[in-house]
Amino acid sequence: MGNCSEACCSNRRKEASMVLTESMMRARQQGCDAESLRSAIKMAEDSGLDAIEARQQYAELMREERQTPEQLQEMLQWAMDTGDGVTLFSVIEEVESRHAVGRSPEDGIAKVAQVSDGSALLDTAVSAQQALLDDLYLAQQRLSDYQDDMRAWLQQLSRKNDRVDEQQLAAALERARRMGVAPEDLAPAQVRLRALEALRASRNSARKSQSKGEVVSASPAVAAAVPRPPEWVPTA
Repeated sequence: MGNCSEACCSNRRKEASMVLTESMMRARQQGCDAESLRSAIKMAEDSGLDAIEARQQYAELMREERQTPEQLQEMLQWAMDTGDGVTLFSVIEEVESRHAVGRSPEDGIAKVAQVSDGSALLDTAVSAQQALLDDLYLAQQRLSDYQDDMRAWLQQLSRKNDRVDEQQLAAALERARRMGVAPEDLAPAQVRLRALEALRASRNSARKSQSKGEVVSASPAVAAAVPRPPEWVPTA
């Protein structure tokens, strides 16, 4: 039974991976609708596959479409559900740029009023916009939590001595940038990364010098082992 279950799970993962790959390819080549890609992402994630790249592609597709407040609200909710700070940051930026909303519901309502044509907004429009602003505020709070976690992780990596993995720190820095972490919060980790790069270069140089030294020091011993011809001694 166990083998059958494992085989079934494996088949589902293969099928989900194939569907996701095809959906991403169609999206690049033909610009398929975002809903098809979203369904493929859900299928992949339900099968235990990593779909971060596909999520980011979905966010790009949503950017290209003209969005109503309801559609943007749905996109925000989806971005929060992914649990991925990079995707959430990208979607938040898009929502803010499209609707000129602020960093809180109160700021957003004021800015929406400023960019309107001065006529009274319909109750339904105000309600939809307020719902979008409420979700945007929640998304910003969620993103702030992700950024706090990333800052703590960078600090932890930077505090390690020689045990810190240079590639791991570089990857964490890149992810923090794409998540919108402020440059000043990245500075200590960047300093630590440059120090690690310098240390690695120094160690490589020392190894090369040591190897050359071993070759040079071995030369006199080799020369001494070679028999020399007898010296010419002049006769009286």
